[in-house]
Amino acid sequence: MKRVLIVVSYLKGGGAERIAQQNLKCLLQTPGISCALLTCDTETEMSKKIPVYVARDFRKNSFIFSKAIQSLWCKDNEKLMYTCLEDFQPDIIHFHDFVAFSPSIFHALSCYKAEKHCKIVMTNHTYSFICTNDSLYNYSKQMLCDRCIGTFDKSIIRDNCANNRAVSFAKYLQKNRFRPYMRNLVDVHISPSDFLAEKLCSTDPTLHVQIIPNPCIDRIQNSDFTERQKKIVYFGRISREKNIVAFARIYSSISTPYHLDIIGDGPKANELKEYLKTNNPGNIAFTHGFLSSEKLYEKIKNAQFSVLPSIWYENSPVSIVESINLGLVPLVSNIGGMKELVNKCGVGKTFDPVNTAQMQALIKQLPEIYLQEKPKLKEAIVNLDAFLLDSYKEKILQLYDSL
Repeated sequence: MKRVLIVVSYLKGGGAERIAQQNLKCLLQTPGISCALLTCDTETEMSKKIPVYVARDFRKNSFIFSKAIQSLWCKDNEKLMYTCLEDFQPDIIHFHDFVAFSPSIFHALSCYKAEKHCKIVMTNHTYSFICTNDSLYNYSKQMLCDRCIGTFDKSIIRDNCANNRAVSFAKYLQKNRFRPYMRNLVDVHISPSDFLAEKLCSTDPTLHVQIIPNPCIDRIQNSDFTERQKKIVYFGRISREKNIVAFARIYSSISTPYHLDIIGDGPKANELKEYLKTNNPGNIAFTHGFLSSEKLYEKIKNAQFSVLPSIWYENSPVSIVESINLGLVPLVSNIGGMKELVNKCGVGKTFDPVNTAQMQALIKQLPEIYLQEKPKLKEAIVNLDAFLLDSYKEKILQLYDSL
């Protein structure tokens, strides 16, 4: 019996959370594998099926001093990690993220690995492993940045990348606590995109990086292209880096027959709500909260377009693949994994997410763009096999076996 421990902050939401869910789903379907979960998610229902160890998320500590201390070392999480490892005795530990747990869990893990010779896999959903600010983005200067990539030097403090001196300093300290463990413990890095794989290898050519596309879809949809509403949808986090609030402001200034539906939650959700209260021309709707895949797909399946106007390097956004599979033409920023996915799939339009004039022109040209891109959808859907859950399951189990 192979024992696999999955580590992820939360199981609710998209991105890393969604892929961790799929990872667990694959393991639960596979004979000969026993799995457990280490998470900060107190509401997960996985405890009905597998052992679940619930850690603290230091970021939710309301006391600033305690929060700062726990960002560097959380004794409770260290004890929990020791307990988890002693109880479950994993052969493979698969990380989907790590920042929320604090570096303390890696101390326990290093002791366990030295004794038990377990293997550690890390799926890189963001740039936390190579960027002190987690994002390859400078929030104070509002620009993409790889100045300290892989080095975790003091650039984040000097350049105030987090747009808050105290936070920038705290991130510098935290990443340099993580760094000695991360470099030595991870046996295999999984990258869902060529773009991130290249970034990882640029910091250290000796890293073992394997590209495994995210399992975005359970099956290829038989989409109907005949009855499509003049609608463009965004689904995901409502945050600064996703840039959807800025996109909504631009959208509301343009006269267009298209309706914009925004679905999601995040730190900028209330700002979006307040803006739409007084500035909504009637063609923007906001559904506050994450929906299950089934409810989301039902809500968006008749739209013509999806949009992802992120100002940072997305890795391999599942929303693009989900959109194409439902017969929606993706409109995405022309950077990072977004540009890569649209090019690979052969359908969709890219734009500069900080160029207001370009986005205005894009909105005005939606009818023409749909006529151009619609014929490409059927071929693009046929080529989505790499993103099927079965394909991911096959690759991830092969990787575990090779370890």
